[in-house]
Amino acid sequence: MIKTGSQIRAARAFLGLRREDLAAIAGVHPNAVKYWEERTVPSGPLPYAVERMTTALRSQGIEVFADPKPGVRLVA
Repeated sequence: MIKTGSQIRAARAFLGLRREDLAAIAGVHPNAVKYWEERTVPSGPLPYAVERMTTALRSQGIEVFADPKPGVRLVA
């Protein structure tokens, strides 16, 4: 589960995506990508935009992890 905005930024960097690119893949507004990249995601159910971005990033080969600390890696 994505927990920090830095995970979103790092995943975009791995994939070479601009905010607009991720927004298009995830079906969210580019401002939603910007908004969540600048924040810590609250615990509990993922906000809609974060859930969509997580799904989109996973479909592009990104694995999200939180142990020992939040991060991402490219697996495909």
